[in-house]
Amino acid sequence: MSELVLDSQTSQVELDAKTLKRVTAAVREIKKGGVEVARAKLVPASSAEAHLDDLLILAEAAADSATVATHLLDAECVAVLLPYLTPVAPKHAIEATLRLFSAISAHPTGSSCERLLKGGLLPPLLALLPTATDALAVRIAVLICNLAADVRHPPPRSHPRGLPLPCHPRAVG
Repeated sequence: MSELVLDSQTSQVELDAKTLKRVTAAVREIKKGGVEVARAKLVPASSAEAHLDDLLILAEAAADSATVATHLLDAECVAVLLPYLTPVAPKHAIEATLRLFSAISAHPTGSSCERLLKGGLLPPLLALLPTATDALAVRIAVLICNLAADVRHPPPRSHPRGLPLPCHPRAVG
């Protein structure tokens, strides 16, 4: 298994060279094979730990490519991954799944946020909030805000001068 580390506090993924190659290969493979390849990659591996590693690879691939994100949506990723968004799911499974959905929702093209919501993503996110740690609750709240903002009216992803817009999530109480 590759060395893929998800920092719970910053939600940043550290990729080593081997993992970066896996992400690049996943992007190429899903772009070439389409929905069927995406669906096959969503199926749990032999062990839960290996599947979480695969989810993080898929999240990075989805963040890299709008085509991959669309294929994952077409493969009904929300329905497949909803079991990972329960209060009793392991924390790493929740984090990896949130990372994947956040990566999919980050693409301004298409209706990815609307499709995530229609797939039933919001109720499990709301159910997680009362039991989530502070860091996880902020990530859930930011994803919910992004989903809601994109459905109402897509916000600008950057300042007109190319500077990133600051994100100010509201406190979750």
